Amino acid sequence: MPVRDEIFDFDDIPMDGGMKKLIEQAQEAWRSLKRVDSWEQWKIVAFAVDGGRHEIMRLLHINGPTGAQYSRAMGAWLSRHGFDEIDKSARSYLQKCLDNLTEMEKWRSNILNQSHRVKLNHPQTVYSNWQKTKKAAVNKSNPRTNAKDEVIRKLQEELVEKT
Repeated sequence: MPVRDEIFDFDDIPMDGGMKKLIEQAQEAWRSLKRVDSWEQWKIVAFAVDGGRHEIMRLLHINGPTGAQYSRAMGAWLSRHGFDEIDKSARSYLQKCLDNLTEMEKWRSNILNQSHRVKLNHPQTVYSNWQKTKKAAVNKSNPRTNAKDEVIRKLQEELVEKT
């Protein structure tokens, strides 16, 4: 088992068959994403990177993905598997998408029509549009009213009652 300050040699770390297969699928998905953007391919990459993230945290005996040791180890893991080519911002949005995946998948299938869904593939685009939809729903359910609007509404109600 690696020592906390040592740079990881990922060839020496035993990996179960499921994780190996996931990494291979994610590497193929990443190659595919260089040609054509696909939400399904991004999700495969997300699961693999998240698996690597959890493995690094387990090996370092830490509860969160923070600190210099984590950053060095994660950087080495990303590089070892070819995911260091993915823009840091894209990886960040990918993690946000993964953290909200169930809700986002529901949104993609129920709210978006097929032609809109096809256009939303990159993690940043998917996450940003999902957030806009959530904010719009909150604003619709909790409309802000000012005093003038409230007076107008009451006057309109009184007018309707008198007629």
